[in-house]
Amino acid sequence: MLKRLVSILLVIICQTLTTAAGDLEGMLADIVANPLPLEKVYLHFDNTSYRYGDKMWFSAYLVNADGYTSPPLSNTLYVELLTPGGEVVKTKVIKLVDGRGHGEFSIDMLPFYSGFYEVRAYTKFMLNFGGSTVFSRVIPVFDKPAENTHKWREMKQYGTGLYKYVRKQPKKGKAVNVKFYPEGGYLVKDLYSHVAFEATDRLGHPIDIKGLIVDGNDSVLTNFETIHGGRGCFDLYPKGKAKAIVDYQGKSYKFDLPDVRPNGYALSVDNLNNPDSISVEVRRSNDLEGIDTLGIVILSGGAIKNYTVVRSSFNRPLFMRFDAAVLTPGVATIMLVDSKGNTIADRLIFRYGNDDMNIRYAFDKSDYQPCEKVKLAIKVTDSVGSGIAMPLSIAVRDADEDIEYRRDIRTDLLLMSDIKGYVADPDYYFKSDDYSHRLALDHLLLVQGWRRYPWDKILAARKTPLRYRPETKGIETVGTVFYTNKNKGKPGVEVSALLVQGHDDDRNSNLAVELFTTDSLGRFAFTSDIIGDCYMVLTTHEKGKRKNYSIAIDRLFSPRPNPYRFTDMEITESNASQSVQVKTDTCVHESDIVPGLTFEGLDSIYTGVPVARKPIKLKEIVVKSRKNSKENDIYHSKMKSYAYYDVKSDLDDIRDDGEDIGEDIHEFLVKQNKEFYRTFTTGDEYLFYKGRVPLFVIDYETATFTREAYFKYKLLRMEAIKSIYVSEDFTTLAMYADPRIDRSKLIELFSCTVLIETYPEGHQPADAGKGVRKTRLHGYCTPQEFYSPDYSVMEPETDYRRTLYWNPALQTDESGSADVEFYNSSFCRRFTVDAQSVSHTGKFSSTLKRN
Repeated sequence: MLKRLVSILLVIICQTLTTAAGDLEGMLADIVANPLPLEKVYLHFDNTSYRYGDKMWFSAYLVNADGYTSPPLSNTLYVELLTPGGEVVKTKVIKLVDGRGHGEFSIDMLPFYSGFYEVRAYTKFMLNFGGSTVFSRVIPVFDKPAENTHKWREMKQYGTGLYKYVRKQPKKGKAVNVKFYPEGGYLVKDLYSHVAFEATDRLGHPIDIKGLIVDGNDSVLTNFETIHGGRGCFDLYPKGKAKAIVDYQGKSYKFDLPDVRPNGYALSVDNLNNPDSISVEVRRSNDLEGIDTLGIVILSGGAIKNYTVVRSSFNRPLFMRFDAAVLTPGVATIMLVDSKGNTIADRLIFRYGNDDMNIRYAFDKSDYQPCEKVKLAIKVTDSVGSGIAMPLSIAVRDADEDIEYRRDIRTDLLLMSDIKGYVADPDYYFKSDDYSHRLALDHLLLVQGWRRYPWDKILAARKTPLRYRPETKGIETVGTVFYTNKNKGKPGVEVSALLVQGHDDDRNSNLAVELFTTDSLGRFAFTSDIIGDCYMVLTTHEKGKRKNYSIAIDRLFSPRPNPYRFTDMEITESNASQSVQVKTDTCVHESDIVPGLTFEGLDSIYTGVPVARKPIKLKEIVVKSRKNSKENDIYHSKMKSYAYYDVKSDLDDIRDDGEDIGEDIHEFLVKQNKEFYRTFTTGDEYLFYKGRVPLFVIDYETATFTREAYFKYKLLRMEAIKSIYVSEDFTTLAMYADPRIDRSKLIELFSCTVLIETYPEGHQPADAGKGVRKTRLHGYCTPQEFYSPDYSVMEPETDYRRTLYWNPALQTDESGSADVEFYNSSFCRRFTVDAQSVSHTGKFSSTLKRN
């Protein structure tokens, strides 16, 4: 009976293992047969820094992650400009042709504060795999010179501007920081392991260290030292808790190693000793019972390139070798997975490419005079020297004005897009593929390994529908019709969309009409291929009758801003003789509030509640004699504001989030800024900001301080308000306050100035009727043409340009040649030539040289 029971159990176990192995192999085979195409994006900029008033030009490259080929899935790219605080201030929708497009940002937004701005680029399809797939670059933007000048570097420190900060502030580390990264993910008792480490200072810069690994009895297990970039690796046979004793600049520091697991698996990968193959070794704890079903998967470019499934209770290491030729150049992932596809251990490796393109150039002269014509010959060749006809983006800059930036299209798409953290010099890893560079790169990937397209998201995408489909034919608009005051979609509703190019009341503009019916979830979608912004009027009907349903549009998809690192906010100039001036705000203290101050109508709105003593930041003021003008006053009032709200756009966001605030301006400001709050007194509702009432100013007219005049802003329709600025600047407050109020008392009465701009008469949008949603539809932007003076037809002038030439799509001929002509500035003595591209077949080319 016992033998029969054991026999039955063995049969059940074998059947279970066979099923498990079959399920895993079937899942992996299905992923191979039906790959999910993925995308990467890169932006090439005309310069490495900017000033207020400049244009920031960029060329966009969107490629398939598997092979970096084009065309990719999407033809719509979203590019955003973010303030140092993390708010999106401008967005461009770029139409891509064969994965290429270009555009520009005018750095002319008001209010403006200098600092480190961020530019992001992504497709909606990329967002299915998390916000970390987004291209991001941090760029210094300096203040505008007080007078035209060539050498100017002045900006505010991070945190001193009046930005609204929605990104987390960076935090400094300890004087010496050392972190350890076991290969595969963790240490397992009695299983031999490689352990990588990284050493940094308090700001995240790499440092060189030496040290010892000791056990709990302080017995030395091994020693270690950094190899490159503050990183290195050592071998360990873990038994229990261990620590590192580190020597740095004559001082000793101690750090704990990661905890040791009692049992499990250890993964080792050798990608260095034989460049043509990948050796994988799996070790298993002896006390693990039963027979395992495991998969070893090689993932490259988001696609499975090879895999094997093993069913074994192996008591000795399992060793396998894979052909490296199947890998896409760049970062690849080696994974050990269980029978359900869950990751047990993984690590990143790098595959070099050998056949990139070359860009060469030659000037017609060795020296140029100010404003003289410059001729530049470009030549693009393949690995054997044959010319290639292709488009490339190229910038020629004043080399003495350059901010150093050590990344390009190759380092970004092949490496930086697939790792996290700071890398001091990414270009180092591409200077050679000899053993020392390969070893340093292997250490980098052991330390900063990260999956741009995580395996769990790839698996999840095969089980549930993706939220965003690739926008292949235009801009997709997705919306939901809701029951009034309910969060439930209404199916079967007829929706009409009227698109008006121009103003919403201009029925003579270009018109387009779309008709559709909501699905079972109350959703609808349509695709448009339009240039520029237009007004969209959505109307809901049922059985031919207009219905008062609410409509939300799915366009709040912009990812949350990532926190800056201190290393993101550093400036290294190509010319060491130039310095960077960083302004800090002067801080003084305001006097305590004096209760009981009275003036005409004042008691009705001033509660007399004392405000705690607190610091007020005053900007540096330069007084110059000038002719007063209202335009100048308005400009400086906007420039010095704390916040800006595009009311129509912000109302759209509120409605798309499922809310409707009607005509309540107080609710609008409370939602936009946490410093605003409401209070009730003498039967009226008042808005407060930081403990005191704001001064409301409509269309920059002096505010008469009476009860009726003060509340005039509450009579405005929200649709009639174009924009709102919030200013804490005392000069602005004094400019628009009732002149009868003693200026020395203004700061005790008012916390800020709220500047309200309305649409001019005849252009105020009409209120939406029953069952109607009026909104804007952002179409593709029309790129402007880069300005370059022609001194053959105009008199030379004092020319302060720093970008002398920019072409986002310079086309070479069949021999790979192209000629460029432009005029020098008044000050440039050395040129930086920055040309980059990727071919349709995934070959990279870039050059960044200073002459």
